[in-house]
Amino acid sequence: MALELTAAIPDERASQFGQPEREAPEPRRALRLRGPSSMAPAEAERAVAFVVASRPYAVMDVVTGLFANGFSAIERGYDEIVPLLREFSPTLLVAAMDPLKPSDMRMIATLAEYSQAFLLLLAPSRESFAAGLTAGADACLADFDGPDVLSAQFRSIRRRISLWSESHQEERAAVGSLAIDFEACKVWYAGRPVNLTPMEYSVLAHLVHHRGAVCSPVKIVYAVLGDICDDRTAAERIKAFIWRIRVKLKDAGARDGFVRNFRGVGYLVDDDTRTNASVPA
Repeated sequence: MALELTAAIPDERASQFGQPEREAPEPRRALRLRGPSSMAPAEAERAVAFVVASRPYAVMDVVTGLFANGFSAIERGYDEIVPLLREFSPTLLVAAMDPLKPSDMRMIATLAEYSQAFLLLLAPSRESFAAGLTAGADACLADFDGPDVLSAQFRSIRRRISLWSESHQEERAAVGSLAIDFEACKVWYAGRPVNLTPMEYSVLAHLVHHRGAVCSPVKIVYAVLGDICDDRTAAERIKAFIWRIRVKLKDAGARDGFVRNFRGVGYLVDDDTRTNASVPA
């Protein structure tokens, strides 16, 4: 049976999250997109993208851009998307939210925690990018960036994701109590799984792959994103991911300083214990 995913175009007059639903909501227009099982053989490799919004945004720009760059899309409210994460494994999450609002920041953090998908934040302005990255977003765009930039970002994400699984020749590696499976893109600390977003995993995998060496932010950004930028810009782009990696490793039992910062130079994964981790079978 063919799978059809529905990208619904929200009514801007609909109630905000946390407010009671209307007893007789007005019907929403729906744009029906073909899912992987209903595609022709040449289209079978389309990735799945979820779009979740807490505010009005350029729906058609997002849906058109996704479909043009190899994604099938489903758009729903936050309360509907979270249960769907258990049934699907989306490649991309697009969140049209304002991280300067505490409720939206909590939603972004939850999406990052419960999904392995790349999380792209569509924010009202660039002033909210830092808050969005801290909450768990992997990349940010502003409303005024327009459909061309949006489409280019979708294309870039698709390219990055396809390269991540091929970026390491090693199959597995360990640094102290940290173990990583490069093929499965999974991380453990002292046998406990560490749930990382794709960007967090890519940054940590780069550090582990170059364990014993200090990796500069410029090299990390180039390895993970394919971008070349100056030292200051690279440091600003990478520090939120380093902070989130440290928090998650500490929650799994890692000591402070497991990911060391050599100010003005870069980062190093370092465990001074004699424990050697093994990758779970």
